Amino acid sequence: LAKPVDMSALKHTLARWMPDDVFPQFDTTGRRLDPGWPVIEPDQPSLEPSLDPARLELLRGLGPMDGTGVLADAARAFRSEIPTSLAALDLAITQRDDGALKSAAHKLKGGAANIGAAGAAALCAQLEKLPPADLEGRNRELIARLETELAKVDAALDRALKASS
Repeated sequence: LAKPVDMSALKHTLARWMPDDVFPQFDTTGRRLDPGWPVIEPDQPSLEPSLDPARLELLRGLGPMDGTGVLADAARAFRSEIPTSLAALDLAITQRDDGALKSAAHKLKGGAANIGAAGAAALCAQLEKLPPADLEGRNRELIARLETELAKVDAALDRALKASS
């Protein structure tokens, strides 16, 4: 599947390749139909705005039917790319390399979107769109905001993983 990942195409592909007892059934809104599995409602106060509850539910519903699904693996993969991506952003600004900045921001934006971190993805999109003349001032400010948002995402992922176990 090509990025950005289309969730309906992903569900279709996984349903084709995974055994029926591993892949949950969803209604037309994307809500899991399997009884007995926890469903996180969007209006629950424990949800963090840093993570999309629908994306978390989808990640929990994909893969093993253990209540965590692929969420733990997706969180681990996303978290592992953060230090490298932030270092690449910093280096690109230091070297005044607009192409490297846009590339690093794009990569991190994709990972953030896949995990459901819409705020972090939006900040990365802003970094991608800034003109080269803003390499020092505005980009440094956006990266500081991105680091703050990523810390919130990290804490929200911890809570989401604890809620799944």
